This record gives sequence, structure tokens and C-alpha cells, in this order.
Amino acid sequence: MLSVGRYLIYGVVSLAVALPFARRLVDDLGALVKLALVGNLLYYVLLAKAVQLVGVVPTSLIVGILLVTVTLAGRRVNLKRLVGPLALVVAGIVCINLDVFRDLLFGSASSVASVLTRLAGLARARSAR
Repeated sequence: MLSVGRYLIYGVVSLAVALPFARRLVDDLGALVKLALVGNLLYYVLLAKAVQLVGVVPTSLIVGILLVTVTLAGRRVNLKRLVGPLALVVAGIVCINLDVFRDLLFGSASSVASVLTRLAGLARARSAR
């Protein structure tokens, strides 16, 4: 129910922002709806499959890095302005993966093997696309 409310509010806000461009949007409405549905469905299907294959921690790492990658690839702002937000993203990545880093540094061979197994799952999921 929370997801429905979130997407409903997102839709209302998006509609309010798009109203000034309504005449141009009417021509492209069909394509916009198709792209939105395919994009969201594909994203969540791949997200669920990634969680099944490698677990929550690596998946959250990739989703977090994806936002940074999109920001840096399409940046039109000075990189100096992004230092603070990027530092917070890196801190979040470290916090989420603290147990993985701890196991790699201080753990046993089985924990290293577990990390390598997860990385192999990521590679397999990527090659399956």
C-alpha cells in the first residue's frame, strides 16, 4: 500500500510539472507510457533477479553506484560541486558493505569464497542480459 501511495504522489507531482508542456506531450503520450512501463518493469524484474542471485548487499551497492554513474556520465555541473554528495554516497556504500569488507580483511577463507561466489553471480547475471 505504501508503494501505491508513493507512485501516486510521484505521478501527481510529475503531472503538475508536465502541464506547461501539455501540447507537446500529447503527441508523445503513447511512447512515454510505453517507455515508462517497460523501464519500471524491467528495472524491478532485474532488481529482483539480482537479489535472488547475489543477495541484498551487492545489489544495493550496484543500485547506489548506478545513481552516481548516471550523475557523472550526464554531468553538466562542476565536479567540485559534487564532492560533498559523492563523499556521502561513498560513505553509504562503505556502511552497507562493512560486513563484506570486514570479512575480507579479517575473516576466514570461507568468507572470501562467499564474496567471490557473489561476484561470480554478478558476472553471470550481467552476461545473461
